Amino acid sequence: MTCIFGRRSVVAGILLWAVAMLAAWTAPDARAKMVKTGLFDEKGIQLYVWPELPKLEGWSQDMDSSYHCDCNIQAPVGFTYRNAAAVMYAVAVYKPNVPQAKTLEMFIERDIKRFSESADKRDIAEAEPLTTADGRKLRTFTFFARGDGFYERAAYAEEGDSYLVITLSGRSRAGYEKALADYERLVRAYREGREEPGPAPPK
Repeated sequence: MTCIFGRRSVVAGILLWAVAMLAAWTAPDARAKMVKTGLFDEKGIQLYVWPELPKLEGWSQDMDSSYHCDCNIQAPVGFTYRNAAAVMYAVAVYKPNVPQAKTLEMFIERDIKRFSESADKRDIAEAEPLTTADGRKLRTFTFFARGDGFYERAAYAEEGDSYLVITLSGRSRAGYEKALADYERLVRAYREGREEPGPAPPK
């Protein structure tokens, strides 16, 4: 699956900037329900932020892969990102990191353009919107491989200072189809909420 959201790594030379960013992310007036943690190591500080997702029967968070990719990766119980037929993941994109995307619509257009121009050619189409537990109607798009490859559906949202993308990613069409109902259930159960403290990162 396409783990495109690499872990943030901030070197010691800009440590003060990183600490300031972490303080801003953990401000009490932040609206989005995010897991936000920071880990100091010999390179400086590693910053992690991802949306908290509702619990879904039969699925659990793959913590190792979540830290590696800096997003909330859910895999079927007993499987991981590396060996599951399909996974679901949610990423938070900090708005100042995409200054060209002034609105959610512009962010969606940017994402579609990025996929349409990538070497991994896919058929892209808008799917039916999904309504979250707090009544927000999220636009969703499918990104299907032409032949062998990944089959994905992404739902887009905006919360506070972040754009959110909640994605179902299957290694095959069959894997995608098998997990689709669970994905739709997950998005429909999602709701915006207060920031939550994150689990301790692995040492």
